[in-house]
Amino acid sequence: MRSLVASRIRELYNEGVGRSDILPFWVGEPDEPTPDFIRRAGIASIEAGEMFYSHNFGIPELREALASYLGSLHSRKIDGGRLAITSAGVNALMLASQLILDPGDKVVEVVPIAALTQGEPLIRRTRERFRKCRDFLVGEMQGMEKVKVANPSGTMYAFLKIEGVTDSLAFCKRLVREQGLGLAPGSAFGPEGEGYVRWCFAAGEDRLAEGVRRLRRALPG
Repeated sequence: MRSLVASRIRELYNEGVGRSDILPFWVGEPDEPTPDFIRRAGIASIEAGEMFYSHNFGIPELREALASYLGSLHSRKIDGGRLAITSAGVNALMLASQLILDPGDKVVEVVPIAALTQGEPLIRRTRERFRKCRDFLVGEMQGMEKVKVANPSGTMYAFLKIEGVTDSLAFCKRLVREQGLGLAPGSAFGPEGEGYVRWCFAAGEDRLAEGVRRLRRALPG
């Protein structure tokens, strides 16, 4: 356990804890709050006293609803008993690994790879918003010297290659301290990610534009 490497994104995140001036583009977290109908449902559940243990694999009604949705996507019937509702995506990946891997197994990873993969957004409005945010950010980056960026698809992250950056964690920590800008270090996704930083563009154009301005101020040379 002592030999395990801690999350570099979490290490960077801790640099900005308690600061309200940070533009947080480091994790996959939109700048919009949870939709009101979801919050109301959560409040109603608490008021109804639903605060005790449920089924280990998740509330049966939720599993059946998800099975029906997945079945409609793949044109086949899916048994809700085959599904497990986890607390988070990383938790789901951990459980999947525990199911298929044994001690001593060799695993091939195509890196850089995030701890949590991002699927296609389920709501068309969200997908369209992400596309506009991506196009805006990529367009801004393509006009910057010392920065190379690919045009991503099917995700809400952009990886930036920044000339002169050889320690992405140290660079991102400096961004937090000096510019109030939160980006994820490429080294968090494997050694091949060194020299890159990751930007979550699930934010409005005003916030993205301000983030670009702060990054410009911090570029080497």
